[in-house]
Amino acid sequence: MMKLALLATLASTAAAFVAPPQSARIPTPAFAEAVAEAEAEAEVAPAPSRSAEEISALTSSVKTIFSLEDINGILPHRYPFLLVDKVVEYEQGKRAVGIKSVTLNEPHFTGHFPDRPIMPGVLQVEALAQLAGIVCLQMEGAEPGAVFFFAGVDGVKWKKPVVPGDSLVMEVEIKKWNKRFGIATATGRAYVDGEMAVELGEMLGTWTFPGESRFVMLVFRFALGTVPGIARTGAPGRRGGRKRGRGRGPSPKARPGGTPRREARGTGSSGGSPPTASPDDDCGSDDPSDDPPVPAFLVVNKFVR
Repeated sequence: MMKLALLATLASTAAAFVAPPQSARIPTPAFAEAVAEAEAEAEVAPAPSRSAEEISALTSSVKTIFSLEDINGILPHRYPFLLVDKVVEYEQGKRAVGIKSVTLNEPHFTGHFPDRPIMPGVLQVEALAQLAGIVCLQMEGAEPGAVFFFAGVDGVKWKKPVVPGDSLVMEVEIKKWNKRFGIATATGRAYVDGEMAVELGEMLGTWTFPGESRFVMLVFRFALGTVPGIARTGAPGRRGGRKRGRGRGPSPKARPGGTPRREARGTGSSGGSPPTASPDDDCGSDDPSDDPPVPAFLVVNKFVR
């Protein structure tokens, strides 16, 4: 009996030192709170500091293709309207990646806005157009001294503000190029810290040589939306030109002496007021300024396509 009692005592004593099953462990509220605080501190722990050399080395793999001096030899723009600082990627006639470093020293920030400086969205679009000009002015057919004109843009979307201190990384891609007329269409995007800041669905531009004043005027009329004098190209929607199916016979200017065939309306032979020309009448004039305006996008699409 003594032996059995001793064995039972030893067994109960050993069981007191055995850990309970995992499912039976229930943490105390104090322990659970301590664990939660430790996890929160681990999440907000500051990242290890980096030196200026380490931060500068982040862009060591980005090589400059065209420096600011090179760009000055391609574009006619100068301060304060030269908006491309360097080109870091370039494919002849296809695409380019450029960088614009935004600083508070630029004059437009004095009024846009005094208490919250933001780079105007139109200047972001202009910067992309200048980058496209760098590509187009080096295409076949361009000559030194040619000027690239920004003629139109569509599908612009601004995603985030661009502020002083940002590096605007821009990319343009040439989609169509008409060598004969020097007209190009392109798309563009720009990023800040890896996030898209602005996107262009399509932009239109053209270059011209020094002294081609007539073509320059046409380009400006493209921007205004009308192009007088190009109606004879056969663009859709033309309301002037030769009328057919009216039974008027040959063109008025085909008559001897060049006198248009006109008759008084509603007065017969009794005289009366002289005939009045209707806006839809074809006077047969050779003066291009007499032709009605044609929407610019019709003419441009005819050239590009």
